[in-house]
Amino acid sequence: MTYQHLGLLEQPYDSLYLIPVGAVLHVPSNYPSSPPLLRRIANVLKELLSTREQQDHELISRFTKLPSHTFPLAIVSEQQAYMYAIRPDYFLWKKQKPELTLTPDSHHFDTRNLYSLSDNQLRNYFHDLLDSYVFAAQLPTLSRRQWKEKARSAYSQNPFIRLAAEKQDVIKAVEITNRSMLMGVLNPPEDVAFWRHRVEIVLRPYRALPPDATYSACNHPIQVTIDKESPMLHIYCETCNYAYKYDPFEDRVVLQEKINLAQAQKRILTIERQFNALAEGTPKVLAALRKLQQIQRWYVDKEFPEHAGDAHRLIRSLQGATFPIAPVEPTLLSLQHVKLATIDSLRFVQPYLDMSKQQLDQQLEKEQREAFQYQTEDTEKAVRFSTKGYTLYEEEVDVIEDYLARDEQMTFHLLIQVLKGEATSKVRTLNLHRSPIFGLLRPWPKKLIPQAIKSFW
Repeated sequence: MTYQHLGLLEQPYDSLYLIPVGAVLHVPSNYPSSPPLLRRIANVLKELLSTREQQDHELISRFTKLPSHTFPLAIVSEQQAYMYAIRPDYFLWKKQKPELTLTPDSHHFDTRNLYSLSDNQLRNYFHDLLDSYVFAAQLPTLSRRQWKEKARSAYSQNPFIRLAAEKQDVIKAVEITNRSMLMGVLNPPEDVAFWRHRVEIVLRPYRALPPDATYSACNHPIQVTIDKESPMLHIYCETCNYAYKYDPFEDRVVLQEKINLAQAQKRILTIERQFNALAEGTPKVLAALRKLQQIQRWYVDKEFPEHAGDAHRLIRSLQGATFPIAPVEPTLLSLQHVKLATIDSLRFVQPYLDMSKQQLDQQLEKEQREAFQYQTEDTEKAVRFSTKGYTLYEEEVDVIEDYLARDEQMTFHLLIQVLKGEATSKVRTLNLHRSPIFGLLRPWPKKLIPQAIKSFW
């Protein structure tokens, strides 16, 4: 039975309406000829169609504009017929675009390999496909653009998406704060660890959503097709690489993950309350942050010399730091706006917690006078190494070498961190942040410190 016999001369099966389509897509040479499979498909469809109600037959016939009690099947052939089921989307959109035609590369084919299916698999496959046709036939006549708009609107109205939008400030604050260096100074540490563990659980369904579609539908181009597994529309955004289902009869969206909404509402409230409790339980940190915020506002537009005392070091440490507009509060929504350039600022500020601006001004002036005096004295000191305006003196090398003589475990990389004054977890674990050489070359750019070390080590 040739392609011409099947497609053009006659319809040999009562239950099938064969539609010839152009040239072959790709027919492997080892595939068997198609008439045996056609007979199997015809028998399966005859059985399935006989069990359908008359209403279904009428719906499918009006939808496809084909004779009643028949089902369409595409035949693509060159030397032998090769069959593809036609997705109901083709007939759905053809209502709005009468010129829409099937081509060998058409995305309206369901490319399931029908040759590989057993009789039971074939029966289940066409049973589901018939359900999809009945579903599509009942859809209101709307353009594809209108369906996209309705799906987007329903996505934004999904209860979980609405919850995410309502709690957007909390969700973002949790994400920011969870990565903040402040988490390392809140107490007790075991409660901080527990809170972080809960965050991973609570935020997982929000993180599963695309960044552009977490709080409302994205604005990217989307594809609308008939879902293969349920009587719904399948919505897919290639940019987000995310899909969801839309029920056009109930005007609702079904997300990939089933969410217990009451549980999600309770959990997001709980992690905010737990963080607030952690912050309230660390009053010393809060006091330090408030003072840092105040000092930054006092000297926001002023510049200070590099080589000076502790008060200058404190103010320089605030370069690049950010704080909320309002005074810092022990809450998640307030502390999310705190970003320190270095956690050492909390330590640097301790001697100045009770100082007024006038007192701190006096301290800064004193340090500047002392710095000038030391600078005068430095001109008489023996220099070991100098580069780009930074000088390492022999007496500083003596201090470093004296310490290294007692610490044989010190590595080159670790020494750079210690001299720069970086209180990393390893530095703190080894108690090196209390060593006499910690921060000795703090004013130096880190990339220059290795050159200084190589001058004596």
